[in-house]
Amino acid sequence: MTLLTNFQEDDDCKVSFKRNEIETSDKSNQFVLPSHKREYQKQYFHIYRQRLEALRERVANTVRKELGSQANIRSLSDLDNIDPNEQIVVIGTLFKTQNLKPNILKEVGEENAITNEEVEERPILDKQIDETDELVLEDELQRARLHFTETDTDLKVDQFVTGIVCGILGCMNKNESSDGGGKFRVKKVFMPDYPIQIPGQKLTSEPQIAFISGIELSGATSANSLGALELASSWIIGEAGDVTDQEENAKIIKLVIAGNSLSSETRDKKILSTAKYLTSGQEASSVNAVNVLDGILQEFSSGIDVDLMPGENDPANQIMPQQPLHCCLFPKAGKFKTLKMVPNPYMFEVCGVNFLGTSGQNLEDVMKNSNISDPMEALECLVRWSHLAPTCPDTLGCFPFDGKDPFVLETLPHVFFVGNQAKFAQKKLKVDDDKEVLLVTLPKFSSSSTVVLLNLQSLQCQPLIFSHFTK
Repeated sequence: MTLLTNFQEDDDCKVSFKRNEIETSDKSNQFVLPSHKREYQKQYFHIYRQRLEALRERVANTVRKELGSQANIRSLSDLDNIDPNEQIVVIGTLFKTQNLKPNILKEVGEENAITNEEVEERPILDKQIDETDELVLEDELQRARLHFTETDTDLKVDQFVTGIVCGILGCMNKNESSDGGGKFRVKKVFMPDYPIQIPGQKLTSEPQIAFISGIELSGATSANSLGALELASSWIIGEAGDVTDQEENAKIIKLVIAGNSLSSETRDKKILSTAKYLTSGQEASSVNAVNVLDGILQEFSSGIDVDLMPGENDPANQIMPQQPLHCCLFPKAGKFKTLKMVPNPYMFEVCGVNFLGTSGQNLEDVMKNSNISDPMEALECLVRWSHLAPTCPDTLGCFPFDGKDPFVLETLPHVFFVGNQAKFAQKKLKVDDDKEVLLVTLPKFSSSSTVVLLNLQSLQCQPLIFSHFTK
């Protein structure tokens, strides 16, 4: 693909650069559900069973690596027949009881009936945790309450979330006391062994991928925000900057837009809860924002491959995994073969580099239900837990899968990115002697005017701020 705009110094001097054409392999089939396979009448216990089946042996591998091949691994159903002083390892799925967690059964109960107005006035908590929370480990047959003590371990209940598959080293405390009687006393926690990572290729060139997240268009989007976005578009496709900039821009082979292209203001909750016949004459507030987005995507797609992920505020299904946006939303940009609608989460491979990313809902939910406040720390935890969205389906909605849990990490990506964060950050996480994952948090463009460039050769990111067109 050749950059559409040439840099011209005078009538006799014209310079053009050719953008490399590099094949991209989409690996997101596990997250794409055709309409005829979207069945909602199934129960969700299948997901936890499949998750435990997928990760049980990997947890056992970690246990054997640390405790030796003769480690005493038992099932929860054996606890009643085990000596209380005998230390064993039990493997299961964590469930955290949280008083602050929303409970639909309480809300619709006759004794706790509430109105729509009361729901809207109810404060949204940044954290849904408190000191009364408890952890329970459960498998297919039984469950056991866990007891953490400062003398045994420095682990805390609020470090974990529901849905983590792990192994617990400890012993059964059968004393009927208020400080842990009848609970499994925790000595150590084992996470699943890391999955395989396909070796990357050694590149002789320096192709780059651009990332944008959180454009957040609305009917009242400021001129400054739109100006920065148009400048970013012109720069990426080669219509801005000098000859040196255009030479660098020619290395950009793909743009990934990681969710929330529309603002939360376009989701009018009052209209959504109002009878359709009462709103038939009103135009949805998202219509104008989608039209603006269509024009922006048209500009990007005219000069580069674009992958568009849905986000929480975009016109897509709200449960995970979010399905690709429909191409009919973008009549202008949809004419370009370079525009591709992809799901959230999204997996792809370019030049032997494997990418995995989300628009941020999974990360936000983990931080909301634990004491983790740093997005980078939360990303590390997802890698360590070998699961992309452990809180699905407890506090984060998802499809009732019954074949397998698609969020289990079966291979380690080389790059793990998440969109719609407060600021840009990157970190190379070394998980084994020969495995390394680049963790990247993408800032909201609406507040940062930042595009993140990733060099595929060095696996290093560079943020570009377009509010003042500075590198």
